[in-house]
Amino acid sequence: MFKRRVALGLVICAGLVSQAVAQQPPTPTDAYKIVMMDVGEWNITGKMLMPEGFQEFQGEEKIDAIGKFWTVSHYSSDMFGGLKGSTTIGYDTKTKKFIGTWVDSFQPTVTHMKGTYDQKTKTMTFETAGIGMDGKPMPGKIVIQYENKNSHTFTMFHKDPTGRTDKMVKTMQMTYTRKDANTRAK
Repeated sequence: MFKRRVALGLVICAGLVSQAVAQQPPTPTDAYKIVMMDVGEWNITGKMLMPEGFQEFQGEEKIDAIGKFWTVSHYSSDMFGGLKGSTTIGYDTKTKKFIGTWVDSFQPTVTHMKGTYDQKTKTMTFETAGIGMDGKPMPGKIVIQYENKNSHTFTMFHKDPTGRTDKMVKTMQMTYTRKDANTRAK
């Protein structure tokens, strides 16, 4: 009985190994090189629109690669007394869009992101779909302008909070500077 179980186990393992070899993971395209541009550790200076005007804040973000297809970040800032958050970014080969999510320590909901990258202007643009602090859907937009490998500007827009127009207004801007910029080529 034991020998038959061992033989059966070896046959199953051989079948799984041959199936795994036949189904090699996809090769990352150039889009995934764009996803990986942000891997590293970053210092952040920013400002956020508040009822009394723009409030300045400081923060940092560590972005790690998850294999060759995804990144995940760990964000922290002194905004609101200590905001923490995490972003995932990848690329959907079927829709040809960059995709992502954002979660943070101040809300129990996830924000979904879908976007494009303009190689000529070195600009990533995401349309966002989340829930505002009032519990209502809050569409938005994120524009990331890459100056070089060690610096980029992140600007967030949302629908005018006064409800006067359907126009988007700038609600946050952050400047990212790579912590190890001296060791990376510009």
